[in-house]
Amino acid sequence: MCTRSFVFIPITITLCVGLPACQTTITPPPGMTDLPPISMEKADVNGDGALDQDEFKRRLEVLFDMRDVDGNDILVPSELPGVNINAYKHADQNKSGDLTKKEYLYLRALDFNRLDVNQDGVLVPHEILRW
Repeated sequence: MCTRSFVFIPITITLCVGLPACQTTITPPPGMTDLPPISMEKADVNGDGALDQDEFKRRLEVLFDMRDVDGNDILVPSELPGVNINAYKHADQNKSGDLTKKEYLYLRALDFNRLDVNQDGVLVPHEILRW
């Protein structure tokens, strides 16, 4: 008759349920603004089917003015609904709590850089669709 002996090794499993030390906060990287895409048709001034950085910037200047509902030349988070607050804070270089036009253009340049996958300085329709 064959007898087998088993050795039981106690294994302790710690579950991170309700323990503050185990909780993690996942925050999107600053490169994701979560702002809506810009319209290729409205931004492509020269009609070549692509957006260069100048066309992108010109469209963003128009969008800045449209979003600046109170006309004070700054944007606050309520004027950018849905914005990734981490990206917003990152763009707020003077830490004033609002964005100047320059800071807003920087914020949106994060979108351009993220979308320009081949880093050629131009956004084509398939890159815009990644928005």
